[in-house]
Amino acid sequence: MYCRINLTVPVLDRYFNGQDTKTDFRLGREALAVLLDLLGQERRHGWGATIETLVFLFWLASGTSYRVVSRVFGMPRSTVHRIVHRVTEEVVAIRHKVIHLPKTPEDLVAVTNGFAGLARHRAFGKAAGAIDGCHVRIKPPSGPDGHCYRNRKLFSSIILQAVCDHQGRFLDTYVGWPGSVHDSRVLRHSPLYRSLYPPPGHFILADGGYPCLQHPLPLITPYKRPVRGVGAQRFNWHHSRARSIIERALGMMKTRFRAIFLQALEVHHTFVPHVSNHSTGFFRILRVNQKNIYYFLRRYISFFHFFSLPFQVITACAILHNICLGADDIMAPEEEDEPEDDVEEDEGGDGLEAVSGAPWRDQLSAEVSALEEAPPDHQYIQ
Repeated sequence: MYCRINLTVPVLDRYFNGQDTKTDFRLGREALAVLLDLLGQERRHGWGATIETLVFLFWLASGTSYRVVSRVFGMPRSTVHRIVHRVTEEVVAIRHKVIHLPKTPEDLVAVTNGFAGLARHRAFGKAAGAIDGCHVRIKPPSGPDGHCYRNRKLFSSIILQAVCDHQGRFLDTYVGWPGSVHDSRVLRHSPLYRSLYPPPGHFILADGGYPCLQHPLPLITPYKRPVRGVGAQRFNWHHSRARSIIERALGMMKTRFRAIFLQALEVHHTFVPHVSNHSTGFFRILRVNQKNIYYFLRRYISFFHFFSLPFQVITACAILHNICLGADDIMAPEEEDEPEDDVEEDEGGDGLEAVSGAPWRDQLSAEVSALEEAPPDHQYIQ
């Protein structure tokens, strides 16, 4: 269906006549070609696959209604609805091809060397990623537990946790937890927390909202304010230079798809987990049987992550971000006034014994101070 090109549609006319595609689809031609190749354009006859992908990208780029998209492309609204849902699922299905951890030792070395370069210090030569979470606005879900999605900034949201490499390419994403949940708790119940990445001797950089850990997930955070000592200040400076790449990566994705990230997505009430009225926080329910509840909610979140369109759309945006970076299609992030989440949180309830990474951080800080290069004699200006 809709396999013949209708060049009376201005959007299609601009695409098939070689004009710039970023205005309509937020992707350059090279990135678009990579996406079509990954999706497998031959899966349907004629131009159907290409046009359906363009419909999906236009909807994603404009953040407009199915009715408006149907008018733009001259097709029924019900068809637009089916296309958006189907192509979203197809994009999410190629996630493992686009968002993945370093596959070879050489890839890992490239990442660690890259972080050492970002930090401007070889003491960070074992950094294998940077992690952060961001809040994605949603409409307040209906039902008695909708308040669980209200975050500290008093708007409803779901949390996207992402890890990126030194170039801002996402290595891992995890989306769907309610906005009232702290970033560190989301981390402890994500697959990454129990994964074999990073390898022994390596670590992931995180902001002060996360715990500093050596096990089960090596996580190095900055020294908390107020920072005492020149060595700790130097460490925090180098740490910030390297870790800020994750903020830049999330910023680039939000800028590219600002129509999605600036408006409130709708989460259907059937995807809102039930929360006990006796809870004092989303995951502080029935502490006596906490382990079973955490297990259930992890399984539940995996379910609605794959079957609720908003969660799929966020994952699709992360996939497209990586495709664009690979095609050297970069959009500078817009400035955001969003301070770091340094709120302290208890560390219980994950079922694994956590080992503090503070001694490791102290060792890295000592390396930063010891390896601070002094200028040669009589060289006072750098």
